[in-house]
Amino acid sequence: MSEFRIATLDDYKTLHPDHDYIPPLVTDDGHVSAIGTAHGRTIPVIGSTRPPIFDVSLNPLDGSQVRIYADEADDVLAVLLGTEYQSQLARCKQIEANYMELSDSDQMGSAGHTMREEFDSEVTLLGMIRGTFAHTARARAQQLVNDKAKASGAWEALTDQERTILEQAADMTSETAPVGIVKEMTIPDPTHPGHTLTGRVGEWGADVDLILNEVDYYPWCEVPPVFSQVTITDTQGNSYVDDSSKLNLRIIRVDSAEELLEDLGELGVISMTVRPAVPVDAIFRPNYAETVQARIDANLSAAADN
Repeated sequence: MSEFRIATLDDYKTLHPDHDYIPPLVTDDGHVSAIGTAHGRTIPVIGSTRPPIFDVSLNPLDGSQVRIYADEADDVLAVLLGTEYQSQLARCKQIEANYMELSDSDQMGSAGHTMREEFDSEVTLLGMIRGTFAHTARARAQQLVNDKAKASGAWEALTDQERTILEQAADMTSETAPVGIVKEMTIPDPTHPGHTLTGRVGEWGADVDLILNEVDYYPWCEVPPVFSQVTITDTQGNSYVDDSSKLNLRIIRVDSAEELLEDLGELGVISMTVRPAVPVDAIFRPNYAETVQARIDANLSAAADN
C-alpha cells in the first residue's frame, strides 16, 4: 500500500485518470471563487482528461487560501487533519486489503470474524478523529447561522436563554457541545425498544437552527440526543407541534468522509464542488483509452525534455 503523499500539478499531467491512484493536490487559491486564468484560478486536469472529483476550499472555515483537490473524500480529510488521520486511514485500508485476500471460507470463519471486528473498531476511531474536527466546524457553522438570524430579525424573537445557548454554541474555543434547554423528560430507551427512560434531556424549540456534531451524542457517547420541538402553522392557520422531523436541528454526520464534507458544504463551512468522473460508454472506450494514453505519453515526453 503506497504511503500518503500530496501531488503536484506536474504529477497530475502524467497520472492516468482511470488506472492510477490520484493523490490529493493542494493549491493556494481557496479565496478565489471565479474560474479562469484572469481570476488567478484554473482547475487541474488529470492526464489532460478530467478534473479531480472533489474541489474543497477552506476559506469559509478559517479565512485561509487553501484549496484541496482529490478523487476521494478521505484524502481531503487526510490533508486537513494530518498524520493522525492519514495513519488511521492507512490502517483501515490495510485491514480491508488483508480481508479481501482471505478465501471465501476464511472470510466466513473465525479469521474473517476477527478481522471484521478489528476493522469496525478502527473505523470507529477514524470517525472519532472526524468528530474532533467537526467540533470546530460545528461552531463555525453556528456562527454563520447566528449571523443570518441577526440579519433577518429572527434573533430578536428568541428568548435570552436561547440566544445565550446559540452564542455559546458558536464559540470556537469552547470544548463543550450544545444540549439545548435541559428539561426533565420521558424518552424512548434506545437500548431497550418499547421501554422508556426518565431523566434530564436537552430540547430545542427555537426557530433558529442549532448545529450539532453527532459524535457528541448517543450512540457515540452517553449524552442523550437533543430533542427538537417546532410549532408549525399550516395554510389553514392551524398550529401543531412537530417533535420528530428535527426541523430546527442541523446534524453534522461523521460516519464517513463523504457525509462530513457534504454536511459542511451545505452549512457553508467549506466551499465544495463535486465533479463526478463519468464512465465512458463501452462503444467509445477503445478510442478513449487510446486518446488518454496518447495525452499522458505526450506529457511524459514533455516532462523528460524539461
